[in-house]
Amino acid sequence: MASEKVDNQARNKCEEERDHCLQYNVRVMYLIDSMERMGCKLGDPKKFITCAPLADGQRSGGFQTDSNAEPHIYLAEDASLKAGHGRTQMAHTLTHELVHAFDQCRAHANWSNLVHQACSEIRASSLSGECDYAEEFNRNPMAKFAGGHSACVRRRAELSVAMNLARDEKEKAAEAVQAAFGRCYNDTAPFRRHLN
Repeated sequence: MASEKVDNQARNKCEEERDHCLQYNVRVMYLIDSMERMGCKLGDPKKFITCAPLADGQRSGGFQTDSNAEPHIYLAEDASLKAGHGRTQMAHTLTHELVHAFDQCRAHANWSNLVHQACSEIRASSLSGECDYAEEFNRNPMAKFAGGHSACVRRRAELSVAMNLARDEKEKAAEAVQAAFGRCYNDTAPFRRHLN
């Protein structure tokens, strides 16, 4: 019974944060509008973007493409209860996953191709706000800011790609990110520039 109460509390908090982003976050609203204008009909964003328990406990969200189902964004409902995880982090997570959805809409990415996956992770880390200067400073106040954004994007993209690989294949993540970095870091669509 107590577990069910925590689950409901987590889901309610996650949905509240998601709804706030859908209504007020400029990046989130712009990505959704851009996909709609490109002809990718998302339907009700609250059905396209849902809160759910994510089993591994490491992810705060995910974009799922499955040949048997429509693309879908999942937000980790338990992440919304963690200390330090608020609207800013929810906005970063949601924007990150929406960049993947945008890439699917625009380019029909082949998610089993590590370079395609790395490209979308580079773009998502770059455009979501998770590598903005303030976020990097909060993670590491001693970090060097010269080249900080691109170094953060590279690091986070490698981590994201590696999460989808077997333990003995982790070096392939760095290779895929390296192969895609220049082209994909400079691809800021649908935005005109990096927003940091």
